[in-house]
Parts: sequence; C-alpha cells; structure tokens
Amino acid sequence: MEPRAVAAAPRPCRDQTERHQALEKFNGDSSSFQDIEAQLAEVVQMRQEAPRHRKAGFPWLLVPLVLALVMGAGWLLNQWRHDASLWEAYVRRLQGEPGIAVTTLDKRDGKWIVAGLRDPLAADPDQLLRESGLDPSRVAASWQPYQALNASLVLKRLQGSLDPPPTVALAVEGDRIVATGSASYAWLQKARNVERALPLGSPRIDLAGVRDLNDGEIGRLRAAIQSHSIRFDYNAEMPSPGQDAVFDELAQQLRELVELSSRLRVSSRVTVTGHSDTTGKGAFNLSLSAARAEVVRAFLKKRKVDPDLLAVRAAGPLEPLKEESSEVDRSVNRRVSFSVAIDE
Repeated sequence: MEPRAVAAAPRPCRDQTERHQALEKFNGDSSSFQDIEAQLAEVVQMRQEAPRHRKAGFPWLLVPLVLALVMGAGWLLNQWRHDASLWEAYVRRLQGEPGIAVTTLDKRDGKWIVAGLRDPLAADPDQLLRESGLDPSRVAASWQPYQALNASLVLKRLQGSLDPPPTVALAVEGDRIVATGSASYAWLQKARNVERALPLGSPRIDLAGVRDLNDGEIGRLRAAIQSHSIRFDYNAEMPSPGQDAVFDELAQQLRELVELSSRLRVSSRVTVTGHSDTTGKGAFNLSLSAARAEVVRAFLKKRKVDPDLLAVRAAGPLEPLKEESSEVDRSVNRRVSFSVAIDE
C-alpha cells in the first residue's frame, strides 16, 4: 500500500532530497521511514493547538459615529443651559421693571410661558424680549393692562396731564413727587386739583418748592406795567402832551420784562388796548381806539421795545374805567391800557 501524502513541517533542503531518494528506491521495506511517524504526530498536535477562529479586530469605523453623538449631546446640553440662563435673566428684568407684575411662569410644549399685568407707561416686554437674546418664537406672553401707583410711572402721567412749564421741574424723591421752580397761580391750582384726583395709595405731590410768579420779581414788574395809562384829548389819535416820562419808564419796564422772561424761561405777551369815550358813533370810536393803540406801539418801538412783544387791540367805549357822568369821567376813559400775560 502506498503511503498518503502528509503535510510535513518544513525541513532543510538536504532532508527533502534524502526522502525523495528513499521514496524512489522504496521496495516494501519501511525501515527507512520510521522517524516520519514522530514528525507527523508533532504536526497534528500543532494544528490541534492552533485557534479555530481568528480573533475579531477593533471596530474603528464606529468611533467617528460615537464621537459625533457625544458632541451633539454636549452641544444640546450647553444650548439648553444657555437658553435657561437667558430666560432667567429675562424674567428677573421683567420683575425689576416698575409697572410690570409677573403673575405666571411656566413651560409647556417646548415654550416658556409668562403672563401678568403691565402699566401702559411701563417698559415694553416685547422689546425686553428682543434684547434678551431669546428666540421670541419660544416665548408665549400675555399682559393685562393696569394702572400702577409706582412713583416713576405716576410722574410720567403727571408730565402729560399737568404739562408743567419749563420753569417747573418734577422729580421722584422717595414716595413723593417733588415740584420745584416757579409757575403761575393758575398752574398751581391745576396741580392741586390733579393731586386730589389721584387714586388712593398714589405718591403725594409736593408743590412747596414752586413759587407763584405773581409773587416774585416778574409779578411785580407785571403790576408796574399794567399800572400805566396813556391819556388822549377828545377825538385825538396822538397822546396828550407831557407824557414822555411815562413812555420812558414804560419802555424801560418792557425791556426788563423781556430780559427777565428769558432768564426764567417763560413767555411774556403785552396787549396794548385802545379806548374811547362814548361820545360819537360806535364804529368811529372803535376805529379811533385802534389808531390810539397803534400810535402808542410806535412810540414804544422808538424807545427800543421789540414790537413783536406788543399786540394791539381796540375796545372802543366798551371797557370804561368810569361811568361818564361828566367831562372828567370821559377824559379818563380816553386812554391806552396795558395787560401782561405770562405763559409758562
């Protein structure tokens, strides 16, 4: 029987040659192949000890996917923390604004919910939201109007209702609204009436620091100007002689009025009104009184009084100083008078 070919461990070329020669000379005597059995047993044992399966390698292709997932999760977490921080800052700002009362804070369906009360004069919550850095589409807000009693907001309302003159300053001091400066008696009365109409719990308006213009320098100057009267003869458009000193003094006071009004930041107007007695027809007397007022304004203009300060008016016989029972009474009514108005 021919021996089966077996896989042998590699040997030096000399052994291979010798075995080849032995096989060619084989005549049934196997004594020359006795050492092969031990070599075959060694090969079988080596094959049995070898692992049946090759160990799998590390899945490197999964590494980028895992890293991407980890980085995405980290970004989402940071974004959530950032948005939460912006939301908290926005809520704190709302709660710190006068005239805004936050009553509801929630989060539903991925949106933040905020609701409350807002004074119309308070800051605009939508503008605050735009400034916060939050996505406005992620915030649902609902605000109901109400009138806050916060001093700063009451002050804003007073600025509109009182319309204070440039000579009056309003400011919040503690729980009071303090007014300082100078104003007319009419404005002071208006301010007192407004204060009485404020709701209970409103800050008090302190007017002690506002002086009445009528009691100050400009009030005294106004009284002096209004005390003057220019006299006229019967049917005359020109003033009676001997009144130059009156014109000089009046012009000086009018110039002082302009300067003082500028310093106090008030507006002054002087009305020059012509008058007549009751003698003659009404239309003639009205025309005569207008002519007298124009002549007086021209005299004052020559004495460097701004003509724009002076407004001319004709009263005719309608505003007499005295009932005309004598010529003396009629002569008193033939005049030009002056009235001063101070606008804050």
